[in-house]
This record gives sequence, structure tokens and C-alpha cells, in this order.
Amino acid sequence: MSHPSPLHIHLSATRVLRYLLAVLGMLFVMQLASLEAIYHGNPDYSFLVAWFNFDEERNLPTLFSTLLFLAAAAQLSWIGHHERCARQAWLAWKILAVLFIFLGIDELASFHEGLIKPVSELTLPLRSANPHYYYGLHLHDWFHYGWLLVYLACIGIAALLLIPWLLRLPFDTRWRVCLAAILFLSGAAGFEMLGGAYAARPNHSLFRYHLLYTTNEELLEFLGLIVFNYALTRHIELHTRGLRITLGAADSRIQDSSTK
Repeated sequence: MSHPSPLHIHLSATRVLRYLLAVLGMLFVMQLASLEAIYHGNPDYSFLVAWFNFDEERNLPTLFSTLLFLAAAAQLSWIGHHERCARQAWLAWKILAVLFIFLGIDELASFHEGLIKPVSELTLPLRSANPHYYYGLHLHDWFHYGWLLVYLACIGIAALLLIPWLLRLPFDTRWRVCLAAILFLSGAAGFEMLGGAYAARPNHSLFRYHLLYTTNEELLEFLGLIVFNYALTRHIELHTRGLRITLGAADSRIQDSSTK
């Protein structure tokens, strides 16, 4: 009795990148449509606010971001396993995988939002004692969202600890990872700070805030995660001889093509 031939699926970095960018493009269009519904009173698009607005929680953009975090975590874990089997340095890959799992859960559950009030209360005496201005704003206005202080401190510590890991990466992977970090932090920290400073101004325009700050913040975060996932998938293709998923008639297994 003949058995059907197995189905071979090769994880293509370029193809995955195209799909992810296409999804991001559609989400961006839906974000603009949701802003149209909010600020120009178009009832035909009102349902888009809950489903697609970047400033809402637990909707499709949130799900997309969470999946990007978890996809990166899965690839980091797989590379760590491969490095361990090859008797190479693997611990940093596994630590990053755990970190990205936490960030994915945080993206869905918004744990960081709970830090805004306690951090603001903790820094109130310091802010009252230092009423310095920069471009017409209190310095603390740039940290209007208090969770930024905690996360930036953690990111700084993690970056210092991961420098040896980064320097050991192949050049092509290293520059892609650095580009991803720059894009993501430009949104998550840069535009978050700019948006916080703008939101601290009296009589600020909510439409301008959402269009210029929230939208750009989320776009840069998405792009950073997409580039990071691309960097990992490309690293798997070039430096571990690719990840191959073989689906046979009697079993399903994931195997490293380097064993072939």
C-alpha cells in the first residue's frame, strides 16, 4: 500500500515579511477609518473604533502585536535550542524568549498601565522640587506616562547585559536586530514621550494626539517587531540551515534541515 508523500514547508523570511507588512498596511488603513468615525462623526465606521483603533485595548491591532511578540519568542527559543545542541552560547536566546513571552502577555493584559499612578505618586515630590522647563514644558511632562520610567530602566539594564550576545551575532543578524530595536523604541519610548508631553498641555487636540502620536507610536512598534521577526527568520535560514516542517502520513515533526 503506497503512502502519500510528506508535505515539506520551508519557513521563508522574505515571504513572511511581505505578509506581515500587508497586514500592517490593512491595520493602518483601518486606524485612519476609525479616526474618521471618532472625530468626524461618521456612523458607518463606528464599529471600526472598537475593532481597529490603535488606542483601544484587546482588539485586532493588540492581537497582532501579541502574536508578533510570541512569534519572536518561539523563534528565539528554537534558535536557543539549536545553539545548545551545537554546544554554542544559548542562554541569552532563551532569556530573550522568556522576555518576549512576558511582553506579549503584557501587550494583551496591559500590566504596564497599572504602573502609571504609583510611579506618578512616587515621583511627585521630586517633580515639585524641580520645576524646570524645556521647550515650555516641565521635564516630568515627557514622562507623563509613568510606566516609561520603569520600562526604560529595565531596558537599559537588559541592553547592557546583552551587549556580549549582540556582538557575537553574525553581522547581518546584528544590524537587523539593531534596526528593529531602534524602530520599536522610537515608537514605544520616543513617541510615547512626545505624546505624553503633548497630552500634558492644556486644551490639546485629541484628534492631533491620536493622529500624530498614537498612530506613529504603534506603527513604529509594529515595524520594529516585524523587522525583529524577519531578522530571526533570516538568521534561521542563513545560520542554522533553515527550519523545515515536515508533515508525513503517520507523524508530524519539526526538524532542523542541518541534520539532513
